[in-house]
Amino acid sequence: MSDTTTTPDLHDEATTAETIPELTREIVSAALMEALGSAGDPTFIVGRIGVQLGVVWANRAFAETVRAEVDDLAMIAIGDLMVCPHGALPLNERRSDTFPVTIVGRDGSTSSWQATAIPTTIAGSTSWVVGLRPPSADGQLDELLRASEERFRALAERAPIGIFSSEVGLRFGYVNDGLAELVKAPSEKLLGTGWMDFVMSSDLDHIMSGLQSTLEGVPFDTPARLITADGEERWVNLRAVPVRSVGTPAAFLGTIEDVTDRRRFEDLLAWQASHDPLTRLPNRAQLMDEITSALADGTDDLAVLFFDLDDFKIVNDTLGHRAGDELLVVVSTRLRNTVRDQDHVFRFAGDEFVVLARGVDDDAQALGVANRLREQVTQAVMLEGQSVSVGCSVGVVRASRASTADEMIRDADVAMYRAKRGGKGSAAIFDITVRSELDRNIELIARVRAGFEQELFGVAYRVSATSDSLQTTGVDLTLTLPADWDDTDDAEIAAVIEEANAHDDLIAFLIARGASELGQIQSVIDSCRVSIGITARQLLTPGLIDKIARTLLARQLASRDLELRVPEDAWDPLDTSLVGVVAELAELGIGISLDEVGAGRSSLTALGHPAISSLRLAPALLDPLSHSHHAAARAIVTVAHELGRTVSAPVSSDADLAQARALGADAITDSTQPAVGLEALMKAYGT
Repeated sequence: MSDTTTTPDLHDEATTAETIPELTREIVSAALMEALGSAGDPTFIVGRIGVQLGVVWANRAFAETVRAEVDDLAMIAIGDLMVCPHGALPLNERRSDTFPVTIVGRDGSTSSWQATAIPTTIAGSTSWVVGLRPPSADGQLDELLRASEERFRALAERAPIGIFSSEVGLRFGYVNDGLAELVKAPSEKLLGTGWMDFVMSSDLDHIMSGLQSTLEGVPFDTPARLITADGEERWVNLRAVPVRSVGTPAAFLGTIEDVTDRRRFEDLLAWQASHDPLTRLPNRAQLMDEITSALADGTDDLAVLFFDLDDFKIVNDTLGHRAGDELLVVVSTRLRNTVRDQDHVFRFAGDEFVVLARGVDDDAQALGVANRLREQVTQAVMLEGQSVSVGCSVGVVRASRASTADEMIRDADVAMYRAKRGGKGSAAIFDITVRSELDRNIELIARVRAGFEQELFGVAYRVSATSDSLQTTGVDLTLTLPADWDDTDDAEIAAVIEEANAHDDLIAFLIARGASELGQIQSVIDSCRVSIGITARQLLTPGLIDKIARTLLARQLASRDLELRVPEDAWDPLDTSLVGVVAELAELGIGISLDEVGAGRSSLTALGHPAISSLRLAPALLDPLSHSHHAAARAIVTVAHELGRTVSAPVSSDADLAQARALGADAITDSTQPAVGLEALMKAYGT
């Protein structure tokens, strides 16, 4: 074997097949490297340096671009020299890619370029030949577009409202985190047509139609309801605007704002405007709207039932407003739980409630509904640890084709006042006579108020005396009407005073007049005391005790000179408020007398309260034809004397006087003699 090196025959086919590809690669690589090295555009090769990418070769132009020597660039991490605005460099192993980059010089300078990365294999490892060119006008436009898209995405992802955009038709191609959080579902479930699963079924057709119109170029804005993944209903405002680009399908961009809390607040305001906050019943405005709507529909089976609590002011004055509020809540609950399904309850004002009853064909049926409800309302209520009786009067009016809401309420109110004047605790239906009675009552109320304000009223006296010697011991004080009030009487005015809540004016007037004139009376009648009739309601007048004490002090009168007569049927020894006032008056030295004893639901145990100083028998107990009445009267007198009480009897004849003496009555009042004014009384006793 010769040691001479032989040159391969390039024409030998076998040799050519083995050696030419290798030579070709070397020749081509050298040529490419020489070409790239002398190229004017910055060019470099990116390869793997351990676990990261770095520069494995660069030409002079690239070195100048990064302000460094070629030899200094070897093995520098690519991230130290080049930044892509979209994140990591998009170096694809299978295809070339063009993208914007920012070159960072070794001196800290920066410059913008358009990079093209071509994948290749060097020494068995994937590398990329990267060439840089200044950004063209189109490239700058693309860059601006990409930057704009990036800004939109950054803002959208952090926006506090839901943002979406269409892909094709009604399909969502993008949803942000805000929308996913709103419906509590991953965004992947919302893409495409998945978003439709979260729209309230009753709203879906409307929303789809609106978005379709947006694809046709019409903006869309609507309230809607979404159902979250956990079943919660949320109110939203959905807005969409069309987006058009040349050569692309019609699309839209939209927002979904959660307005549930705002909607709930608006609903709360609307509810508060139409409901009473204490009882949570619809209020007067809602009542008027419902009546008006029913009448507009031609309803003729409608009735208005107007409820008013009797003596509600006493509850407020004695137990406090908290107890009063509690009573109103109890009444509203009873009405709401008792009405029929077709009836509605409203709080009209104060202690007034209205029931709107439907399916009522005649007056008898309307009164039946009213009385059934009234019986439920008037059951006793526990307030502040006490059992309190609830009174209630009801006025009823049925609709006619000529009715208006205002007229129905007015007429029901009129009927309610008729029920009150009939003795309270009843129901009355409206008719034309009721209107006349109301007009009369309104006129009398105005007259009574003017009477107190202008001091038109007077007082009269009726004497009482001992039964044995007929010695005068006191005078009963009564209210007298002006002389020109000849179209009314004492009983009617008393009822009007009660209805007009003029108790304060009446009791203040009687006490002031009695105290001012008692001194003159005592100048002609020794040890005379003035007796004033007072109702239980007047006894509970706020500040009554203080007012009496001040009046007596101002007139320099002893408290023993004043007696207050309380009707026996209004005296309730279990009523702590009433008993408390009476006890304080007794401690002040004022006499307390039970009047009309035996006329009502007499209870002998009720006579034993220590604050009661005397009794007055009812006239019926002295009926000469009633043996049972005489027996009852005798028992009452016996019990009273055993308790240390004095007893007075009304007499109208010598027989009555004899009967009073036989019963053991201590004093009498002559009911046959008219009450007289101060002047006549002074004249009768002055001689």
